Amino acid sequence: MLNDCSEDAPMAPYLEWTLEERPAGTGLQRVVGHGRERPAQAGTAEASESDEPPLHAPRRWGLSAEAVAHLGDRLSQFWLRVRGSFTTRTRDTSAHAYDYLRAQLPMDTERNCANIDRTLPGGDGQALQHCMSNAPWSGQGVCSQMQAERKALPAWAHGSTLMLDASADEKAGTHNAGASRQDNGRMGKVDVCRVDTCLTSANGGRWAMGDGELFLPEEWCGAAFAQRRTALGLPAERRCATQIQLGLQMVKRVKAPGLPFDLLACDALYGRESQCRAEVDAEGVRYAAQVPADTHISLSEPRVGLPPKRGRRGRPRTRLQVLGGQGPHAVRALTQHPPPTWQQGAVRHTERGRLSADCAVKRVWTVAAGQKRRAAWLVIRRHSAGDCA
Repeated sequence: MLNDCSEDAPMAPYLEWTLEERPAGTGLQRVVGHGRERPAQAGTAEASESDEPPLHAPRRWGLSAEAVAHLGDRLSQFWLRVRGSFTTRTRDTSAHAYDYLRAQLPMDTERNCANIDRTLPGGDGQALQHCMSNAPWSGQGVCSQMQAERKALPAWAHGSTLMLDASADEKAGTHNAGASRQDNGRMGKVDVCRVDTCLTSANGGRWAMGDGELFLPEEWCGAAFAQRRTALGLPAERRCATQIQLGLQMVKRVKAPGLPFDLLACDALYGRESQCRAEVDAEGVRYAAQVPADTHISLSEPRVGLPPKRGRRGRPRTRLQVLGGQGPHAVRALTQHPPPTWQQGAVRHTERGRLSADCAVKRVWTVAAGQKRRAAWLVIRRHSAGDCA
């Protein structure tokens, strides 16, 4: 669901993302943060001439020789810019942060401190573990530094997208901060894991970590876990918050200093909440949110206001309600009677070629609890099996 409420500007029947060609010799475009990195996908000249890029294209799907040649210098320059976040008045642990960062590049899986210690020749695994777990460095300070760098780069000034999503890591027990039996979306099951709410930025072939917050389940906020929170160094002022509340806090936090972005994208965990969409819209942020098939929408603009009192007693009504207009419909009903007009559009390029889907666009209105009506664009996507999303 898109909150483009301009009635004068028609919306394209589908969204299409094109590949951005990278000239040879420019190297890898990569920004690393929070122990995760995303390589740029640079396409070959042959791939840009065809709608179906070849599968064997190392410069598009992997690291080119030009990227490897400049990777060490770029990594060193990045560390020099952020090393101040790992220093205090009496200690400088930035060398361990650099080891933690550079050791992850050649590792495919299991990027933990034990394996990082095995990868680094002459490394000090105990000091590295202490730096990541106990040293008084600020993760928010690192994110603020990276946000300031993106604001200064012209390439990030236009066309950037913020992606709000949850990232789960399985854990062996509940002794880790925030670990509990909860939904692990990456594994598709409920298991003992830790969930981080992440806000990442993307622009063309560039990726960067924008912000992040550890999600604390409700049991971790009670008195039974007070001693464990203190032992793990969780801030005493930290309060229990849902993933939706954490996501809204981060969006407001990156918007306040003027981080440039054009769109906020999120999945159904956040999109299903009409109040969440309303608050994002109130911040003046354009969003593209996935919504469940049972989401209620109106095909005509509803009349919203305060309902009249039924009698003389009782307090006056203060909560806005839908007073008239066409009744709400579930999104799934729009794909049945009458069937929408489907148009095929390109979604993205994958390793197996171009991914296409049938899409339909409708103008709809939604009403959050106790708030005014809001216009939006509903984009329905039909899969090859016939089901819709």
